[in-house]
Amino acid sequence: MAKRPSKALIALAGTAAVKARDYARRNPHKVEDVLAKVRSGVSSRTGGRYDAHLDKGSSAVRRGLGLPGGPR
Repeated sequence: MAKRPSKALIALAGTAAVKARDYARRNPHKVEDVLAKVRSGVSSRTGGRYDAHLDKGSSAVRRGLGLPGGPR
């Protein structure tokens, strides 16, 4: 049987998410750079087959972090 995460672990994950969002809002250019590098690497390794999915995922990350804009 799988063990349920403790309340302390859930609180820690929530704190980490808030800090990540704050960092991304203060440094949107760094987030954009990382997203572009990841997208480029995955796209080159898959021959561009998943570009639409990568665009959708990048947009979801931006929305989740509260950043403006769509794919580069």
